[in-house]
Amino acid sequence: MTQPPPPPLLAEAQAIFDTLGFTPVPVRPRADGWTVARQSAFLRWLHDLGSVREAVRMVGMTRAGAYALRRRAGAESFAAAWDAALLFAGETLEMRSVRRAVEGETVAVVRRGRVVGARRRFDTRLLIALLRRTDARRAAAQRREDWLANSDFSSGGE
Repeated sequence: MTQPPPPPLLAEAQAIFDTLGFTPVPVRPRADGWTVARQSAFLRWLHDLGSVREAVRMVGMTRAGAYALRRRAGAESFAAAWDAALLFAGETLEMRSVRRAVEGETVAVVRRGRVVGARRRFDTRLLIALLRRTDARRAAAQRREDWLANSDFSSGGE
């Protein structure tokens, strides 16, 4: 079964990440340090998982080490790729959550140790949380629009 193409925003985030590439952070060569391969693998895991904690675990490093690497001089490209990876991961996680809340998930029905069927389970708490988040985003956007509409930028700040 083929998967449908990603929505435009998701495709855009993926394109940003793919074309961004990155210049590895210059570090002293150490077998147990942030090698070029580890930096690349970390960004790929971050892209796929959306979690710094999980991504560093997958490459055998620490969160503190990853954030220290990000803050180093010469890490601008690495930081930009990190941000793009999280943008992509955040969109996919949100999309999966919405799909799960709206469509539910299939759960096996087991009787006497045998699977006798399947049913759909819906997560109402997840749906409510997503709706609250959407409402908060709308309210913030409305506040920004109101502020911009009531601000006088023509006077040059006088």
